[in-house]
Amino acid sequence: MPFQHQLDYPDVFGRPMAPPPAPLVYINGWPGVGKEAVAGCLTLLLGADKSFLVDVDDTPTAKNPPAPPDAVLDAETLLAAPHNTPRIAILATTAPDNPPGRATARTQTSAEAAGRVLVPVVLKCEPAECIRRAQSLQRQCSSKVRSSGREGRGRGRLVRMEGVVGVDVTRRAVMEVAWEMLRL
Repeated sequence: MPFQHQLDYPDVFGRPMAPPPAPLVYINGWPGVGKEAVAGCLTLLLGADKSFLVDVDDTPTAKNPPAPPDAVLDAETLLAAPHNTPRIAILATTAPDNPPGRATARTQTSAEAAGRVLVPVVLKCEPAECIRRAQSLQRQCSSKVRSSGREGRGRGRLVRMEGVVGVDVTRRAVMEVAWEMLRL
């Protein structure tokens, strides 16, 4: 058939249906575990046409001045946008078990509203390695301003979510962790 590639999705009344919404991968973990690096690597492995990053960190930097309120996209709008629906959304942030962290973790309702399945992943790291990474020169020279207040107020706990997959990143390369997450 000449149009076989168009028949990947069920067809209704002779028209192909839209693909189902792709999942939202929510990467949580303490500072220094490599959440953003893993998220970026996942996007590279999947490709820009199959995935996109959701940035919920609204900390302004010199290169990224604060945007006016009307220019900031709501998570639900971003996740439900027709051009984003077939693409896997990847969100990497620290959500400690405190009010700001729980507010960040409310992405589950945004995912449900957009018809997406939420795939929560927690990156775990041995404390000594996590401290070494957080104090590394590479992290200190990063252009992104790190908010230290939000992470420290969770009484040492990350916000609880159902169906969490834990991935140990101690002494592992970013690419190795990203490949493991793709196999999950």
